[in-house]
Amino acid sequence: MSKSCLIFFTKSPELGKCKTRLNDFLSLKKARDLQIYLIQKNFNVVKNFEFFIYYSGDLKELQNTFLNLNSYIFKKQFGKNIGEKMKNALLETLNLGYEKVILIGSDLDNLEKVDIKNAFLNLDKFDLVFSPSKDGGYSLIGLKKMVDEIFDIKFSTENVLINTLKILDSKNLSYKLGKTINDIDTKFDIISKFTKSDEISFLASGEYNSNYLFKKGKNEYIFRVNHASQMNLDNQIIYEFKALKILESSGVTPKAYEVFKKSYFLPNGALVMEFLKGRALDYKKDLDKVAFILSKIHTLKIPKNCHLIVAKKPFLAIYNECKNMSSIYLNSKFKDKKVCDFLNFIFEICENLGLDDEISNKAIVNTELNSSNFIIGKNSSYLIDWEKPLISDKEQDLGHFLAPTTTYFKSDDILSFDKINSFLDEYEKNSSINRDLVKKYIKFNCLRGISWCAMASVAHQNKNAPQNPKIKLFLKDSFLEKVNNFLEMR
Repeated sequence: MSKSCLIFFTKSPELGKCKTRLNDFLSLKKARDLQIYLIQKNFNVVKNFEFFIYYSGDLKELQNTFLNLNSYIFKKQFGKNIGEKMKNALLETLNLGYEKVILIGSDLDNLEKVDIKNAFLNLDKFDLVFSPSKDGGYSLIGLKKMVDEIFDIKFSTENVLINTLKILDSKNLSYKLGKTINDIDTKFDIISKFTKSDEISFLASGEYNSNYLFKKGKNEYIFRVNHASQMNLDNQIIYEFKALKILESSGVTPKAYEVFKKSYFLPNGALVMEFLKGRALDYKKDLDKVAFILSKIHTLKIPKNCHLIVAKKPFLAIYNECKNMSSIYLNSKFKDKKVCDFLNFIFEICENLGLDDEISNKAIVNTELNSSNFIIGKNSSYLIDWEKPLISDKEQDLGHFLAPTTTYFKSDDILSFDKINSFLDEYEKNSSINRDLVKKYIKFNCLRGISWCAMASVAHQNKNAPQNPKIKLFLKDSFLEKVNNFLEMR
């Protein structure tokens, strides 16, 4: 028997019961996948030493993670809390005759074989050894004799290691601190792994992405985590990153610095981009700034072999999308006859305008020009969200931006026809357009906005669903009358 033994402290990777502090970041399945990955990754280090696996949870579930291990290797954790469980595991192993015992967790990110070797060697000179963790605790502890008091402190606080060392100092026991070994417990642990920053805060999130602000030195950046693709792309984050690199020369979009491909930590990837300071768009005073931003983007030269998807028959695509969305409302028990009649009325108008047109004024377009996607700064202003860029008519962007279903959704503004014409005059200082095509896109975007709200109103019948008061307003007669004015544009 070796004089040294390593304890691998772990938890069975049961669906919904592991990595629960990541539930707001990963699905239950993805959290379980990450747990299994970390267990197996760290076990590749552990297996180089004599070891026992101390576990909590379902043994059979855990054994499925390890192949061909003798059952005597697995020992059940016991104790009222984490301190008692660690103490009991260490004491039980010492009582088997081992002279040096080290205990580590299974969710470590940067554990290496040399860390364990050094810890055992340091026990020849010191009473105890530790590897600190960023959260104020420790990820490795090694000892030769039991010190009961260090396991009686309160765990899961930022002072665990400090309080432990104070006890050892009071007992004149020597100790050695090894390198910091990080564990993965929260989304901030994951973001820190990729950004190499400990100054991280949540910024904002949408349906498909969440954004975090992090600092490096005096600089601030955005860490943008993708959760899904509304374009049904396999590599949404790569698509968005490449788009931002193309757009960088416009000077009105964020710079993209780094992209991270899919992994167990980031199942859909992430990117790092520039943090731009400013305020939200105000339709009453910022239309000239938006006209400039869009004209700069729309006049960019499209690179050869550009990766961006080219819209084919964009009006037909919008029409079919709206048919699918509106059908949920039209076939529901919650439908209102007036809303149904209005939807059928807009569909007929759009059909008469024509569905089969191909793009004619090719440009890189954003397709989602909500007010919250603009940052208005003191000296410069930007369009920041590039989740769904395409190559299409530049008028598609203009029609979406000017439609009442866009402006009224996140503000109380509906642009007058005079303001629309003034905006287009400003835009045309830098880029030519087909104004009739802009009006056609406005009407199709009205169809999209009403179809989406009708669909969303059905989901709103579930009281647990997120509620947006604008959805009800969009289906009221007073708003539909305003939309009708835009449908009559000449």
